[in-house]
Amino acid sequence: MRLTPWLLTSLIAGTLISTLTPQSPFTLAAQAQAEATDDRPAGTPPPLPEGFKTYALPGSFSIQVPEAWVAVGSEAEQYAVITNFEADLDRIPQPSDIKTEVWFTAETADTAVNNSIQAIINNGYAVNRYRQVDVNQLRALRLWLVDLPLDYPNQVVTYIGYGTYGTAILVTHYQTRDDETTALIEQVHDSFGLLFQ
Repeated sequence: MRLTPWLLTSLIAGTLISTLTPQSPFTLAAQAQAEATDDRPAGTPPPLPEGFKTYALPGSFSIQVPEAWVAVGSEAEQYAVITNFEADLDRIPQPSDIKTEVWFTAETADTAVNNSIQAIINNGYAVNRYRQVDVNQLRALRLWLVDLPLDYPNQVVTYIGYGTYGTAILVTHYQTRDDETTALIEQVHDSFGLLFQ
């Protein structure tokens, strides 16, 4: 479904207003912990599933990925690229490829999401769906973009707001749209945890 710019902005902004408030990351974590349905402290990654490993970018974040995946990150830029294939400049994208970019920005969630929505509108990209999700017991916003005129025609984007501290952004690029791939991507995104310095 291709949403008009006005409708897309209104829908997502309405979701943000109802879910994200400008609080400190510690207040958000305390709120999430109070609402938690299990015994983990808020912001603590779920137990490591069999066949997964934890990739940690020191002082930035951790994320659980399948053991065979490759991760390369920059502490200075608080940015990592995680793929299910070995990076090679001459490599042609394959149908099974999954590439996830993870970064942390000092922008508030409102600013980061508004900038992203503007880029989506400017590029004429199609948002298939969006919804509020819980990432390590913290509220987040997730978008599914489809039919993109890029090497990878599909994206799952997750925004996790940490009040005035900033926003974590996870973007997974992939080729094949099927339930198994989507479930794996969502599992990886849902394992994100911020590592405070």
